[in-house]
Amino acid sequence: MTATHVFSAWIEQEECDRLIQAAPEDVDAGSIIDHETVQAWAESLSAPQPLPLPNYSP
Repeated sequence: MTATHVFSAWIEQEECDRLIQAAPEDVDAGSIIDHETVQAWAESLSAPQPLPLPNYSP
């Protein structure tokens, strides 16, 4: 693995850690999309008329 790959992996891990730490704040603020909505959207992607990308209403 090159230094560039190692650095890139480290940056990705840092971003993942940041998102995990921010998650409780997002939940408290209501900035989430429930699992059922996301699952229905994902399952519709192979349908002739897939559902629109879900979004939250803050």
